Amino acid sequence: MPVPTNAVEIDAAILDIKAHLETGLTWLTNGYGRTYKNLDARNGTTVFYPEAYLGEQNNSHRYINLSPDNDKQGQCFFYVVKETISQFQPGMYSYLSYDTAIIFSVNMELINDALLQTEIFQQILVSQVRDVLTRDLLGSAYQLSITSVDFQFDNVYSEFDLADATQLEKAPLSHFRFNCTIKLPETCPTPLIVPIPDPPLVGMSLWLKGDAGVNGGIVSNGDPVSLWQDQSGKSNDFVQGVFVNQPTFIDSGLNSKPGLSFTSPNFLAKSASFFVANEGVIFIVCKKNAPATGGQLANIITLGVISHGIAGSLFMSLLAVDTFAGFVTNTYTINMATPSLVTSFGVSGANGTLLTTKKTNTNLEAKRDGVLVNTSSGSQSLGNNYNIIGQFFNSAQTFEGEIYEIIIYENLISDAEIIIVENYLKNKYAIV
Repeated sequence: MPVPTNAVEIDAAILDIKAHLETGLTWLTNGYGRTYKNLDARNGTTVFYPEAYLGEQNNSHRYINLSPDNDKQGQCFFYVVKETISQFQPGMYSYLSYDTAIIFSVNMELINDALLQTEIFQQILVSQVRDVLTRDLLGSAYQLSITSVDFQFDNVYSEFDLADATQLEKAPLSHFRFNCTIKLPETCPTPLIVPIPDPPLVGMSLWLKGDAGVNGGIVSNGDPVSLWQDQSGKSNDFVQGVFVNQPTFIDSGLNSKPGLSFTSPNFLAKSASFFVANEGVIFIVCKKNAPATGGQLANIITLGVISHGIAGSLFMSLLAVDTFAGFVTNTYTINMATPSLVTSFGVSGANGTLLTTKKTNTNLEAKRDGVLVNTSSGSQSLGNNYNIIGQFFNSAQTFEGEIYEIIIYENLISDAEIIIVENYLKNKYAIV
């Protein structure tokens, strides 16, 4: 079949999505691109079939019929239902939105006959497709959103006349349809994958990440970590000289990326404070495993602690048990210097989480996975005594989980720059 050499807009997006499906679905043996509703005459009646263009052969333009076929292990094709143009103000971008169906016809017997004997595993296939259409497309120049999934044969092929194929409705044959909306700029760029920029270095005072600077760059899975080198250029390294207190390096964790695993009594520290400004932005990617050891609370990171009590400046504290009235067990929380100025990110989950804190002189914002969840107001200030990662100030109450990346700006960066950093982290660690 011919492949467009200069595909633009929806055709370029379909080619890219098709490539992801063919790579991510081991059972997809016949992946087709954009198909058309071509008519045919059968017994004096005009009917419509999904057909893909085969190109010119023997001075004739030919097509292949893509109606359900029980001889194939698995096939899919794209059908574009409608294009909508969203016009914005003059001088702004114009976006194109396409209602697109991705239609699958699968012979489950050819995929896994042993599994078929115990269950009708159509939903397993649907789950795998959904995973490709969400996580695998992060960072693409277009946006794909799934509006619904249809399983009824007549709905799956609603645009086509397939009355003579109804014998293919029952197991081991499976038919399902992903109804999607694909949104892209008016001229879809090539290549489709736009590189996600790294975080801006201007104003950055700390950048710790699992894929650089751990033990000076010489480290293996399971090694204890004594040094986490700052990548911001400011040399704000965190260290731990006591073996029993050293966290563990993991080489393939969240989205197969390396990070540090903390459990009691692990922590890293920097004795001289680097974060003394009263305005700044903090980004942390972590994954919580269990409640903190010792009760009450444990910190992902502590910056500028003044004291052990409520007057302390506790950034990114994690309430581990419900001993603090009004808080849910295992809630990610920011606790600032001002008494009672506490902002919650919500209850921790089993997956990786991106926590963003934007602090001004009078306001505190908490974002989880790029979405604003809480704000607090009040005069705020920071001390400059301690910096600790993985443990509450001056105690053995340890954060139980994995920390992958920490980025801190010792000044306010713009909202556009905050989004750049969040997109970098979400794409890197497959956070949705």
